[in-house]
Amino acid sequence: IDGTAFRANGNGAVLLFGFGDNSTVRGTAIVGGALGVMIQASSNVTIDGNWIGTSDGTTANGNRMIGVYLGGGGGVDAAGIRITNNVIVSNDNGIYTTTFDGSHMVTGLTVSGNKIGVGADGTTALGNTSAGINLDSWTRNSTFSGNTIANNGTWGMTVGNPLVASPGATANIISRNS
Repeated sequence: IDGTAFRANGNGAVLLFGFGDNSTVRGTAIVGGALGVMIQASSNVTIDGNWIGTSDGTTANGNRMIGVYLGGGGGVDAAGIRITNNVIVSNDNGIYTTTFDGSHMVTGLTVSGNKIGVGADGTTALGNTSAGINLDSWTRNSTFSGNTIANNGTWGMTVGNPLVASPGATANIISRNS
């Protein structure tokens, strides 16, 4: 999916359920739906250079629930997901990971170079209502680097359960979260 003109999408949803392997979502404004991007049981997916929760980079037009929703399920892990260089703002949670079947996880997630709760200009406060990044116990072997995470209603980044294994976080700016 390549929307280099950053056109707004009224439904706000890009859904990749089990058949999204090796997909790329790039250069698209994803606004006004329940979920922005939902990836379940798919591998090697890239979400890059999108405006998720804003149609112009500095005006709030969030998705009602979650900007980027990731989960394993249906007997398959969600593996090798890359979320890079996006603006993720004015949703309930910016990025949220979970399992859909209670046994399959998100593994090998890379989150880098994103502005989460901050507009494309790097200064406009467009926080997500809850967390910027919310990881549950089904997230393994993931890295978070070079992100700006600010102005979110509860946490910048939360690890919901100590069973989350090896979350590597380096060179992130996490500030002004409630």
